[in-house]
Amino acid sequence: MAYKDIVVFVDPSPESMHRLRIAVDLARRCSAHLIGVYVVSGNIDDRPSDGFARGELAVCAVLERHRLAGERSVVQVGRQFADLVKNDEIQAEFRQVWNAEGDRSILVNSLYADLAVVGQRAPHGLPQNWLPKHLLLASGVPMLVVPNCWTSDTIGKRIAIAWNASKEARRAIADALPFLSTAQAVKIFVVDAARHSDRHGEEPGANIALHLARHGAVVEVERLESVGAPTADVILSATKRDNADLIVMGAHGHSRSRQLLFGSVTQAILENTAIPVLLSH
Repeated sequence: MAYKDIVVFVDPSPESMHRLRIAVDLARRCSAHLIGVYVVSGNIDDRPSDGFARGELAVCAVLERHRLAGERSVVQVGRQFADLVKNDEIQAEFRQVWNAEGDRSILVNSLYADLAVVGQRAPHGLPQNWLPKHLLLASGVPMLVVPNCWTSDTIGKRIAIAWNASKEARRAIADALPFLSTAQAVKIFVVDAARHSDRHGEEPGANIALHLARHGAVVEVERLESVGAPTADVILSATKRDNADLIVMGAHGHSRSRQLLFGSVTQAILENTAIPVLLSH
């Protein structure tokens, strides 16, 4: 199993270039087709004085300036994308979506990918009214979230799995197999297993470790006790100790229109992680 279609959301920021390099490296490793999507904001060249524009001519001048600024940014980001993919000689295409085109265009550009790559915080490449969790819960496409502070251009050598024996965690492991089967080391973290003994069985983590070993993964299981600390903190502390470069976990949550709720552990890790996270729902 390998990723064959990867979509990466890009923007004019330096963080976007780093995110793009990670996506390019992953596409090269998987011989995948890479799709770069740039969601162009309608107010790239916003100025405080724009709100005071009066009259048809003044308003039209503001709109025209925004349009030209958007077109220049498309050229800039498109050239950066083309330069990177050309150097790696991978199959790739660049698409632009105007922010005003709405949610449907974002989903259309995500649904047919095996993996979506986004930033952790704005600028994360998504529309102004979106967060990474919106894309994940709306599309169901597994998502690789790259923190702005992440400095390495490659990921997936030392992987940590947050395992709670849920269907979301099981889905995340299946979606992460291209990483897991080639990693140097995979650590399965089971936190407070005794509280969910009905899920885990006699040896918490043993069954999923055996399953991954059959896929060629080099696996170790570690059972952790929170001792009253937040589960997210326990997981993040353990991944930092082990110098992990990727966390794999299921995203618990439900959607009511655009009012999206993630479980506290998912939300806390997504907000506080300093290493990339692969999330599935």
